[in-house]
Amino acid sequence: MGGAEKRLDRRFEILTQDVLDKIDDKFEDSFTKYRDETLTKLDKILGEVKKRNEESTAHIGSHREINNRLDDLVRIHPHNRHV
Repeated sequence: MGGAEKRLDRRFEILTQDVLDKIDDKFEDSFTKYRDETLTKLDKILGEVKKRNEESTAHIGSHREINNRLDDLVRIHPHNRHV
């Protein structure tokens, strides 16, 4: 292989690497943007899930309180009569 061919091969390697680097940069930029958008949306969704979970927990607590009160009333009023 002559000197001109070696220089041409080396130039081709450099250009190929430049193209690959640009593709990597473009992919990284696109991926980062997509990841950030996705995580932002997931944060919003998880916030809503947490809020619903807290509301559900409070609602279940209310049911327990009502059930406990009913149990107390049944104990003091068996068969709908005072003991």
